[in-house]
Amino acid sequence: ILRSMNKILLYERFVVPAVLCLLLLFGWLAHADFGMSWDEKTQYVIGRETYETVFEGYPVSEDSGRRFHGPLIEFILYSAQQLWSFESARDVFVFRHLLSFLIFYGGLIAFYFLCKRLLEDWRLALLGVVLLFCSPRIFAHSFVNTRDVPTLVLFIVSMFTLYRFLEKKTYGSAAVHALACAALLATRITGILLIALTIFGLAVDWKKLNLKKIGLLAGMYLFSTIALTITFWPLLWENPVENFLAAYQNMSNKSGGGFYLGQKTNGNPWHWIPVWLTVTTPLAYTVFFTLGLKSTLQRKHWLILLWFFVPVLSIMVGMGQIFDTWRHVFFVYPAFLIISLAGIECSHRYILHKIQRPYAKYTVPVFLSLYVGTIGLWMMRNHPLQYAYFSVPAAYAAENFERDYWGIAFHAAYKKILALEPGDHIISIAINGGGSINNLNMLTPAERHRITLKDPYNAKYYVDNWRSTDYQAGLTDEVLVDTVQVDGIRLVDIYANPLWKPDPNVKPLDHNRELVFAFGKDFMDPERADGVITRTPMMFVIFNP
Repeated sequence: ILRSMNKILLYERFVVPAVLCLLLLFGWLAHADFGMSWDEKTQYVIGRETYETVFEGYPVSEDSGRRFHGPLIEFILYSAQQLWSFESARDVFVFRHLLSFLIFYGGLIAFYFLCKRLLEDWRLALLGVVLLFCSPRIFAHSFVNTRDVPTLVLFIVSMFTLYRFLEKKTYGSAAVHALACAALLATRITGILLIALTIFGLAVDWKKLNLKKIGLLAGMYLFSTIALTITFWPLLWENPVENFLAAYQNMSNKSGGGFYLGQKTNGNPWHWIPVWLTVTTPLAYTVFFTLGLKSTLQRKHWLILLWFFVPVLSIMVGMGQIFDTWRHVFFVYPAFLIISLAGIECSHRYILHKIQRPYAKYTVPVFLSLYVGTIGLWMMRNHPLQYAYFSVPAAYAAENFERDYWGIAFHAAYKKILALEPGDHIISIAINGGGSINNLNMLTPAERHRITLKDPYNAKYYVDNWRSTDYQAGLTDEVLVDTVQVDGIRLVDIYANPLWKPDPNVKPLDHNRELVFAFGKDFMDPERADGVITRTPMMFVIFNP
């Protein structure tokens, strides 16, 4: 027995670090290839504003689109940026993409330990890490989405510290859990769910402790969470209760909807999340999730079930609104995978019981190896457009669901145009679609020097992702030059202007300058008698780095 245990420990100590190192290598090799999402301009500015508030004494932004967003992750990213000197906007955002992935990678490690604690099997835990990494949309978002993926990561960390707190029930474990919850709340206000889960967990265990001890632990946890959240979130430094409620109301008042089941919708029908989750997640993961529900109930993993079902059911019954697919509730995905792992374990045991043959024990492992390997190959073949993954046939997906709603594929389109026009002459293009201008940031200074923006009538090329027309192209394929696509799903089209004539006076922007999103100079508002320094609205500015 001891020999077998030592062998298992040896495998764990070798295999787990090896797989984690391999995943880190993949992320490192991939981070510089992604375009820039629509929201990254706002996220960048949130980080800059928070940095200026903390270190330079500026007031918190009054813009509701930035004021009420938890700034902790953006503050960390912007602060890290100050430690290096970057020569172009591309360098800045490539660096942010790397740091964003490293945050996700930290979540992978935390997910391993959470799964191991719950499922008591390091092999299932490591499989959970691989499934999370080999979720194409989550993988791509881990580089460009500094809102929803860090929230997912902090949910994993907070759930791990919650289980540790409920197991140890010490003031030290309460403080660590409060730190994790505060970081989550200061990133996204939906982290308030963790407070409810913590109180629920303590209430379930009330028979194991006296009420006085539970009261003291709960009191310390709540006090520490509130104090640390205020510390991490400058908005709460003044009128914390009032501003926190305003932030919560701002989140609750968001309008939902988007292009869904072939039409533009306002709001979320009850099936919004189940459908979106199913069509954008590898199908086998969903099947195993269904099979694992009973086992999860039998094991009484109530916190995992609540983690997944409370947010999902809240939106299904109309208590919240989301848009842009289901990215706002990515944080439930780890719970989804934990339930899927329970389904995998149950399926393996069922096959062993029903098929009493030596080969039976290899059935599920071989299937998962082939299936996940196929997903991995798909991700490599379609890199860096994994965010456009669908588990349903491409023809159906293209006609019924959002495609490149963040405009990330414009970066690939610009690369195609540059390849179509070798040399060093200036190329005039017209662009349309959210994220189209953002992705000019992701070109090198030399590439940026070759592109100039014109109106559609005077540009040589017209580039559009057709989101503004619900993915109905306004031009014929007769003038289609190229397209950025995944599995036949067109994300961005490039058209040639048949009426274009060369302009001998065309001039590029100064190649020593880069287009970024930032603020203009601070100014003294003459209409305010108190002389408070305010900021100009967010805008495009050309600046020399």
